[in-house]
Amino acid sequence: MKRIVFVFLSMVLVLSCVFGGDFTFKAIDTRPIFEPFKADQWSVETRAQYINLLGGDYLYQVLLCTRYEEGRESFYHNYDKVSKLAREDFVMEEANFRDKQNGVKQLYRVKTGFSFSALRISYKDIVSAEACVQGALNLVFDANGGTDCLGFDGIYFYGLNASFLDGFVSMRIGRHHYSGHYGDEIEESFMLRKDEKGRVYANRFLMSRDEGGYISRFIQYVRQDSLVIGMSVKPVSWLRLYAEADLLTPKMHRVRPWLLVPEEILEDDCNHTLEQGIGSSEGVYASENESRKVPYSKSYKAMSFNFGAEVSIPISGIGSVITALDVKVNQEGQTAYQIGAYSEENPWDVDYNVLLGFNIEDSNITAELIYHNGRVPLMNFFWKHCSYWSAGFSITY
Repeated sequence: MKRIVFVFLSMVLVLSCVFGGDFTFKAIDTRPIFEPFKADQWSVETRAQYINLLGGDYLYQVLLCTRYEEGRESFYHNYDKVSKLAREDFVMEEANFRDKQNGVKQLYRVKTGFSFSALRISYKDIVSAEACVQGALNLVFDANGGTDCLGFDGIYFYGLNASFLDGFVSMRIGRHHYSGHYGDEIEESFMLRKDEKGRVYANRFLMSRDEGGYISRFIQYVRQDSLVIGMSVKPVSWLRLYAEADLLTPKMHRVRPWLLVPEEILEDDCNHTLEQGIGSSEGVYASENESRKVPYSKSYKAMSFNFGAEVSIPISGIGSVITALDVKVNQEGQTAYQIGAYSEENPWDVDYNVLLGFNIEDSNITAELIYHNGRVPLMNFFWKHCSYWSAGFSITY
């Protein structure tokens, strides 16, 4: 990636000097030439939403990684019910952070995003290229009579954007980062417990070690600096079609949890695989020389793809009606989100997002209604699926 940026900067300097007036140059812009996908729930657009989960969907559990011991009950469940499936020393265990009847049904979601484009160079209306940095902070709160923070996510992208033939085709290549974090209210609900007399005590089963390693621990979703390659096409002014791939490279610095890590990827600056390194750091392995008892196939690369379409119909003097469809597929679904349950025959995860919006003329504000079916919009809840509708607005750059 560093070489690509160096070559790009060299081209900017040389072309500006040689061709002069045929090229235009813009040092800084806040609107990238490759725009975020409007219906993608992980885009870097600033967005505020009221979310209502549909049907019997509630949020009341998190996923813990817990060490299995024959006949021993964990703080939450009996291992014997899942040990046959796991075939490993650890299992992924759903644990309540509140009672189901008090589960979260309505959510507030606030996502603050930014985009910073630099060194944009254009040749007439034929081709443009730029360096780009984007980021967002995604926060989700309980809307049921309180504002408990369920978690927050960090997202960023850095790379290069290009467009051709006055935006008919646009492309980007770069690195993406996703990182999930639990809210303090969730962590506190596990860390502190009350006995039968109402006295508060620390939960010794969580985030503690004994001779065999962790008993139970929170897991964290991290996908650090994966390679992103995206392309969009605007055959007419009111229609945009796009597709994008998010791929792990042969060497990666961090992917969590261990459950989702492919086996042949190497860890940066280390002599072992990423799967061994993450397994050791998360306490699943006693050392970096261990490996899975139930191996993953070579075809499992934790790949992710999304594609979609956007339609924008202008209404003179008022604004534009916007409709959009985004579909994302994740190979991580083949793990079935349980240790020892991976199979090539397991289906990939599929997320659907349908957006209906209205953009006010001469403004960057869009009122939105969104239907979602797929993962919960918090990264540490990657294993949990739900459907919801939401109402809110987004702000573009």
